[in-house]
Amino acid sequence: MDEFYGGYNYTSNCDGTTVSAADNVEDVDDDDVIIVDGLTKRFRLPGWRVAWIIGPKDFIKAIGSCGSYLDGMYIFHWSRA
Repeated sequence: MDEFYGGYNYTSNCDGTTVSAADNVEDVDDDDVIIVDGLTKRFRLPGWRVAWIIGPKDFIKAIGSCGSYLDGMYIFHWSRA
C-alpha cells in the first residue's frame, strides 16, 4: 500500500485523525502486505527524501540488497580520469 498521503484528512471537520493499513496488520511476517510511506508528503516536508517500508523481513532484506547496488557503488563515468 502506498501511504504517502496517509496523513491527509479529507473530511469537513479535519479533526486530525488518519487511517493506516498498518492498523490491520497482525503479524508483519505473515500478513500479505507491504506499506510504503515517507516524510515528504505525509508531513508536507518538501525536500526531505526520507521514506520507510513495512513488510516481511525477507522482503525488506532483499530491498536493502537491491538498494546497495544502486547507491553503494561508484559512478563509472564520474570516476574516469
